[in-house]
Amino acid sequence: MIVNLAGFAALGAMLLTLFAWLRQDNRALRAEMRAEIKELRAEMNARFEKQSEEMNARFAKQGEEIGQLRERTARIGEEMGQLRERSARIEGLLEANILRGKRGAAPEPPHPEAA
Repeated sequence: MIVNLAGFAALGAMLLTLFAWLRQDNRALRAEMRAEIKELRAEMNARFEKQSEEMNARFAKQGEEIGQLRERTARIGEEMGQLRERSARIEGLLEANILRGKRGAAPEPPHPEAA
């Protein structure tokens, strides 16, 4: 009976040692996993930051291009307005010439430099 009790106590001690070892191993695994997660998180943050900077650079470039296109559109609009004015003046001169008939010499068309 004492032998059985001693064997049972030894078995209990072995189980306690095993659970203590497993607990320690579990702690070590958790520490490794935390370190890996921290490393992966830092890597992903670096990637996101790089992509964010690239996107901001693209947006800035596109903003500049849009500004240039707006300026160009405004210039084209101004040129169209000037061409409309010149066209209206030429039409007026033609109408005046037609209404006068062949009574006099045709007036000179406006020069682009004068506009």
